[in-house]
Amino acid sequence: MEDTFRFENRKIIIYGAAAIGIIVYDICRELHMPVAGFIDKRGDEISELYGVSVYSVEDDALANMDKDDIVFVAVKNVFEHDNIVRKLIEKGFVNVIYRPYAVLKGHGNEKEQILYDVYEKFMNKELTAVNIPKSFMVHQYEFKDYATIKKMDQERIAYVPVEKLFTDLKKPVGRWGWTNIPIMILIPHIAFFKWMDQQAGFSCDMYLKFCMDAAKVKGQIKITERWKENVIKNRADVFANMNESLERDFDFFVRNAPNAKWNENGYFNLVSGKHRAAFWVAKGRHYIPLRVSDSDFEKWVKESQIQKVISDLEELNVFSIKAPVAHPFFYELQCENRNLYYHLLCDFMYEATFRQYDKYAYVKMEELKPVYISLDDDGYMSRALQNFNISVEVHNKSEISRVLDRLIVIGKEVENSPAYSYALVEIYQGNSSAITDILTKKIECIACLVEAESMVNFRETIIKKYDIARSRKTLKDGRIFYVCWLEGK
Repeated sequence: MEDTFRFENRKIIIYGAAAIGIIVYDICRELHMPVAGFIDKRGDEISELYGVSVYSVEDDALANMDKDDIVFVAVKNVFEHDNIVRKLIEKGFVNVIYRPYAVLKGHGNEKEQILYDVYEKFMNKELTAVNIPKSFMVHQYEFKDYATIKKMDQERIAYVPVEKLFTDLKKPVGRWGWTNIPIMILIPHIAFFKWMDQQAGFSCDMYLKFCMDAAKVKGQIKITERWKENVIKNRADVFANMNESLERDFDFFVRNAPNAKWNENGYFNLVSGKHRAAFWVAKGRHYIPLRVSDSDFEKWVKESQIQKVISDLEELNVFSIKAPVAHPFFYELQCENRNLYYHLLCDFMYEATFRQYDKYAYVKMEELKPVYISLDDDGYMSRALQNFNISVEVHNKSEISRVLDRLIVIGKEVENSPAYSYALVEIYQGNSSAITDILTKKIECIACLVEAESMVNFRETIIKKYDIARSRKTLKDGRIFYVCWLEGK
């Protein structure tokens, strides 16, 4: 079988019957390329466009289509193209023109670059005369170090996920126990920076109280109104300068990357730079540049152990994951919900921390009751919380999650706990049993991801036991969900 194809004497099948698909259809007419049909996720709804049949990718009629035709992927989300091509290959189509993900990321091979160039020229209404590589195989993800920014003598600067970063190991000052705790629960600092960032619901009060407590412990500082004003002004100047650097001089954070040391419990401890790290959390950034030793970096990566994990994922034919994996080899693996679960984790940690600090004047994650988790996140949330020394009870664990759990040092999983501090649950059509589960358990507070189509039934059912304190819209797997926080009545 030939491994290339050309435009001559072929019809076009357009994958995508929306805006880009219509543009491609018009280009085909202008270039006198006959269109044999459309393929679209909503093929069962659309059925026809411009008098041309529209099929879904699962339509049996695809089996009868000419596999010598060219399929042109006309989908706006270029990061989805590789996955679409994989599905087309399964259906027998190999003459596919698309934008390869590897080229977008800057490391495509020669064949992928040709495909990318052909795609761009076609969109500019030009039919190239080159031999176009067939899509027998989509680019395979290369598991390697995607974290290192810069190497120096026996150390490096690398991007580290915020959930892998803890405060320093120094002796705590005052009643605020900020020694060896996750950076994302430094709530006085984070709340202050969110307040400076004009985010609703935050103030400088908690941070000022934190500074006053520290001053009282030291016992040599006279707390006056002018002292308070200077504290606020000083931190406001810090915020302003870091914010300006984030806007116009991002390399500032690389040049001044905080030092951190690896902890055998599975995370990095800051040596300095708490305010820079808290600023990162307040801004919703996920990966922070850190200066670490090569030996500590190697302990984190565990390259000798990861090969079995990679082998198991390849056996499962994994080319996309539901949520990020906090390991350098996975940073560029296609992720369906790159920000959703990280922001849910940040919200949860702030919520849990604030409640505990407000009640007891300290934060100790290990004192929380277990957290009930039923999320479609390939284990992201349970790994993060266990790394924070929080016990979890995990439901609906995927095979991918079981493999990825071996990448980290994790804490304690429990079963059938009598009570829970929080629950993190997804509600969608076909998963209504999750509502029953949380209604039959003793849970203080719940964060629910609720599919929009299930929201009415969810409200009617959950109102028996919980009030919806607040909610916001979000996007998961390309569908509208609500993030709802529930409190027991």
